[in-house]
Amino acid sequence: MKQKIDQELETYLATETESILNETDSYRASMKPKYDQEYQERVSNLVDRFNGAKSEWYSKPYERITLPRWQVIMQWSRRHVLCFLNI
Repeated sequence: MKQKIDQELETYLATETESILNETDSYRASMKPKYDQEYQERVSNLVDRFNGAKSEWYSKPYERITLPRWQVIMQWSRRHVLCFLNI
């Protein structure tokens, strides 16, 4: 009788353990990010736009440093005249 109970308990525990492991595996699989081609394209497009904007941003101070003084003054005055005239 004791052997039969032990055998039933062992079978039950093995079944429940396998069930829990399968449930855990399916949960982990559902938590993994799902990548598709459209997502990858959007991410690469965003990265390209960011890198372009960053390079533009970094080039502006360099232009100001390297431009002759009179060109900087002309750019500044042209911008203010255009703003004043609402063009």
